[in-house]
Amino acid sequence: MGVCGNSEDSIKAMIIQVGTSILFLAAVTLPVWAAIRLAIHTSKGRENQPLSIARESLLAAFLLYLICLAAVTIMPLPISRFRSPSAEALNLIPVLHSVKCLAKKETGVPESVKFCLENILGNVALFFPLGVLLPSVGNRFNAFQKIFAVAVCGSLGIEVTQLISRQMEIYRTVDIDDVLLNTIGAILGYICYAVVRHYANAET
Repeated sequence: MGVCGNSEDSIKAMIIQVGTSILFLAAVTLPVWAAIRLAIHTSKGRENQPLSIARESLLAAFLLYLICLAAVTIMPLPISRFRSPSAEALNLIPVLHSVKCLAKKETGVPESVKFCLENILGNVALFFPLGVLLPSVGNRFNAFQKIFAVAVCGSLGIEVTQLISRQMEIYRTVDIDDVLLNTIGAILGYICYAVVRHYANAET
């Protein structure tokens, strides 16, 4: 899921593009979201159901998270357009690629141990909020199996989208390890959510 850069200018360009993508997606989705929520509240108001500020805040946070996730993983980045197609950018063997990356001793940015660790931790952190926010906005997702299923399906969907984007000369890395790491991140997020909720309920 990561994109390798070869210069400071490329990294700056990526940051600017991600920020632009977030603003663009927010400008498109937020008005639609606001209209939908307004319609729902109007309907609830007729049924005398009170508005929950806490729940609306959680839903808004979840939407913003999805926007940021899409901007980072799906929207085209300048760096990905300058990359060349490579067999190493397609990995369908679990764990092997990450182990090889960590075992390399070269000093180049894409091959460095530091880069590999950042990529691993970044993929874990990417889905950590999913494990926290998803059960927070809906009790139907308050189960380990459901978080696991959503994380796997969501991450696979991203990787498939990135694989398809390679046909449009947007050469992002497609790596099965990203699915594993994303899923681990979501599970860790859910564990933290469950622990906090357990202690919060114990105190009430």
